[in-house]
Amino acid sequence: MERLDLIIDLGNSYVKFCFAKLGVLGKKHSNPSHEVLLILKKELEKVKLDSIILSSTASEEQTKLVLGFLESKGNVHYLSHKSKLIFEMAYQTPETLGLDRIANITAAAAIFPGVSSLVIDIGTCVTYDILTDGNIYCGGAITPGWRMRFKSMNDYSARLPSFEMLDYKTFPGKSTEDSLKSGVFYGILGEIHQFINETEQSFGEVKVLITGGDAFHFVGGIKKTIFANPKLTLKGLYEILKHNN
Repeated sequence: MERLDLIIDLGNSYVKFCFAKLGVLGKKHSNPSHEVLLILKKELEKVKLDSIILSSTASEEQTKLVLGFLESKGNVHYLSHKSKLIFEMAYQTPETLGLDRIANITAAAAIFPGVSSLVIDIGTCVTYDILTDGNIYCGGAITPGWRMRFKSMNDYSARLPSFEMLDYKTFPGKSTEDSLKSGVFYGILGEIHQFINETEQSFGEVKVLITGGDAFHFVGGIKKTIFANPKLTLKGLYEILKHNN
């Protein structure tokens, strides 16, 4: 029988998961987190699993419910800061490092072994993580995502509106609304270029990997050759699962 593994990234708002068959990741599924048990029960009804990895930033209560259900379906590796990793950790506070960042770094180490990499994840926050050509994770940076930037300007100024869409990419903006959207878009885009430049000054030529739910807004504006992969986090989780089995 062909080997079938399940990779799950459970967040507060969304659950993302995919199956891996013969070492190849299948279609990525993304659903509201409150539906996770209903969805998994349906998806796992007619399959037999070899191994499962669960990464969760959801509430402790929800995580326990999902973990309990998965343990009835196969061997589960629950990702934590005690998991064995395929790179060397030089971060001073590894217990505070986000699980999604650990997964992203793992994916970079697997895709480009022996090469310096900069991993950019564009979501609620924008995270930047550096893996050296010696396979050492040495840290990165965290900045606000575009929704957070709009919200902060609205919160701190009663006259500035907030927006639910980032749909304006022209500078200069010819209205206050367009100026806000232009500022947020080009602020993040300029930040991305600056972090790429800073990384290359310190570590030489690097591979730039980009992922995250909001990455599609920015990939077209990045001048350097990049590797955009919407399944990067799931890829990293799968590599961790294999390493811990």
